Amino acid sequence: MLKVVIDTNIFVAGLTWGGLPGEIVDSWLAGKIKLVISPQIIEEIVRTLKKLKVPDPKVSELQNQLLSKTILVDPQIKINLVEKDSSDNKFLECAVEGRTDFIKTGDNHLLSIKEIRGIKILKARRFLDQL
Repeated sequence: MLKVVIDTNIFVAGLTWGGLPGEIVDSWLAGKIKLVISPQIIEEIVRTLKKLKVPDPKVSELQNQLLSKTILVDPQIKINLVEKDSSDNKFLECAVEGRTDFIKTGDNHLLSIKEIRGIKILKARRFLDQL
């Protein structure tokens, strides 16, 4: 089964608007892919959903799913490849620590890297084609 890091923008878009990001989130919820996540990514997802005024019970439910239906890693490695937005490095660190197959993102800073240590960085459509 593929192990994947999904960045915050794809995750939040999948939960709130659907479309291709929704298909990726649905693949995780259906058990078709293994989601690898870090505490830093969970914090960012929760913070973003609260900014979007997603009701607290729904955010709490999602937080529980993120803790129970994922591979939780606490990256010890520090990567500094994304200089223009250093907060994006947490997705690279999580993917390397979790030895994932892919990072799924819409972020141009991450997409410009294309691959790190054999981990491909892909947009939604290309990732879904891989499934």
